[in-house]
Amino acid sequence: MTPNNFRSEFDAAPFKGKSINPRSGDWLEAVLPHELLHATHGSLVVPYSIPWLYGIFSPDFARSFNFFPQVGVHEGLAVLHESENVADNGGRKNYSFFNNQFNARVSSNDPWSAGQTFSVSRYSLPYNRHYISGSTFTQWLHLNYGQDVSKEAIRFHNKYFFLGYGFALKQVTGKWPKALFEEYLIDKKTSEAERQDQIGNSTSDSEFIIGSPYNGVTQRKPIWTSDFEIVFYSSQYNGPRGFYSYDLTTKKTHRLAEIFTVSDYNIHYDRAANSIL
Repeated sequence: MTPNNFRSEFDAAPFKGKSINPRSGDWLEAVLPHELLHATHGSLVVPYSIPWLYGIFSPDFARSFNFFPQVGVHEGLAVLHESENVADNGGRKNYSFFNNQFNARVSSNDPWSAGQTFSVSRYSLPYNRHYISGSTFTQWLHLNYGQDVSKEAIRFHNKYFFLGYGFALKQVTGKWPKALFEEYLIDKKTSEAERQDQIGNSTSDSEFIIGSPYNGVTQRKPIWTSDFEIVFYSSQYNGPRGFYSYDLTTKKTHRLAEIFTVSDYNIHYDRAANSIL
């Protein structure tokens, strides 16, 4: 950090709960270390570099050079920081729902590409893809090429930003980004296959997957309202998001209410009033 003014604004709604990780405090407690890492990252300026010269006249513009790489690079680094250096088992990389979105994709026939890993998703779910895959790649990079690999690459990029962040990684790891990503993808596919083999078969012989007529379906927070009915929150591409009910006797899904919830799904079912709060 430097004595120069650096301002970050946090907009935290009071009903925002433990959406980052149920074990690491509320949303603000988890996000503050994340944003402070961004501030520290931006404040790094190599002496006598081009950003250093700009910093004499405009410190904020000098900091912006550190954010020239794709968003997934610095967001991945910040997610890793919030997960490893703040609270025990806290942060998004210690949250199974966050990680399993990557696991499901990397074990498929269409894993996220390098471009998808580091770029913001505008049209396809999940919209936090660059957080999920960016942090996973950064974690893999640190485990295989040393904990200082990002620090060294950031310093090199700050001095020679016009060559790109990929060239900085080449100087630090000795491999071009294409070779790094291929190695990373093979490694993650192998480790996920081994993880699934250890799980084995489902522990329940009576499991049942609720079908849906929509595409890109995400179903969360199931609540049993009776012996034959389950209520859940569902979001999808081509249908309204909200609460749906599924009847086990008729095997039909019915939309109860169109509503948008925050990501912690902090929902309470009042059985006496037969209502969801």
